[in-house]
Amino acid sequence: MIAFARFKPRPLAIKPRYTPEDVTVVVPTTFGKPSEIVQCFKQILQCAPSQLLIVTANSKVDAVKAACKLEHLENFTVYGVPKLNKRLQMLEALKHIETAVTVFADDDVDFQHSGFLRHLLASFEDGTVGAAGPQQRTRRETNPSIWNFLGIAYLERRNFNTGATNHIDGGISTLSGRTQAILTHILKNETFFHYFVNDSFLGRKLMVDDDKCLTRYIYSCGWKIALNFDPLCTIETTQEDSIKYLDQCVRWARAHWRGNLIVMLKETYWYKVHWYTLYAIYFSQFQTPALAVDGFLFWLLYCVLNPYAAYRASSPYSHSTQLLAYVSFTIWVIFTKIVKLIPHLCRYPQDIRFLPVSIAFSYFHGIINIYALLTTHTTVWGSRILEHDTKQTVQATTPLLLQAPVSAHVALKVSRSRLGLNKVID
Repeated sequence: MIAFARFKPRPLAIKPRYTPEDVTVVVPTTFGKPSEIVQCFKQILQCAPSQLLIVTANSKVDAVKAACKLEHLENFTVYGVPKLNKRLQMLEALKHIETAVTVFADDDVDFQHSGFLRHLLASFEDGTVGAAGPQQRTRRETNPSIWNFLGIAYLERRNFNTGATNHIDGGISTLSGRTQAILTHILKNETFFHYFVNDSFLGRKLMVDDDKCLTRYIYSCGWKIALNFDPLCTIETTQEDSIKYLDQCVRWARAHWRGNLIVMLKETYWYKVHWYTLYAIYFSQFQTPALAVDGFLFWLLYCVLNPYAAYRASSPYSHSTQLLAYVSFTIWVIFTKIVKLIPHLCRYPQDIRFLPVSIAFSYFHGIINIYALLTTHTTVWGSRILEHDTKQTVQATTPLLLQAPVSAHVALKVSRSRLGLNKVID
């Protein structure tokens, strides 16, 4: 709590080491929701990077170009890969990057301010920093559902944890792939390419957990990772707003176990430098499920208050003393469940109504953690199949293309053979 409260935003330098002109933003995308994703591209370009590189499947390149031109976007390039795979999409983009800094961003993020990149780059004023990340928030709906609030709570807790550990010893569990800035020369070399494509867990190559792999590589090369929680260095993202949120939680929990176990087995930096992160991340991961841990603490308290229970003797403590102890313990447990949400509740006090469900979900999440540990062998990127996703993209892109103005006739004419439509868009 003290560390998070003392974690201050990083100021802008008068003569910064890097500016947005030194940045290439890379967005690997499935292009599943064209209208929303194009708005993400627009937000990125408003931050004035050197260029935007969009990497998708070969079968979707024309659809992406057409949708971007409808919004009159400029300074972007679209590349394709034979099959959707985020790691391969990232490596394809790296081949074409010439700027000093590379920013990887998911296709559902919203850069909240036009000065976002300048504030993100402020972390690199420290010459020992090789990568940087922003503050993250889940987009709050006007009338949030419980699923929306649980998504909000997830990132608020994550901000609290990563901000505290990064302030104390420079550690961080994962430099989130939602948005991450990395010095290009750290990644644009054969050593990293080999490391990235041969990442494995229990003998299986990983298609997922790209951000975990990047974090390990950067730390293992001796670079620091910094976070900037300036209000102008904030991204918003979306989460599943239905029961599908539970599927996201399972994927995140699997990534958490895989990533931490790989670090503990293969790396040494985690116990040599980041002593507090060692406690807060790698040791605390075994304190699950919370229901068992809190239940054990309650049993210990009962034993203290009733030391002669085995002999059926009365407790040496009065009823009021016992009641005070149990109530104090309950209040403390509840406080630990909500303390990380205080910043959000200060902004939206009306969301306090969700706290009972949030506390209950924290106990249920312990079961998710156990299930995730037992199924860490499940290593796929998402649940969509390329052919289905391609068909879905074409169907979603068609109405956008049909809205094209007549003046854009030549530029937006897309052939049947490349896009897969029933007729030529004219």
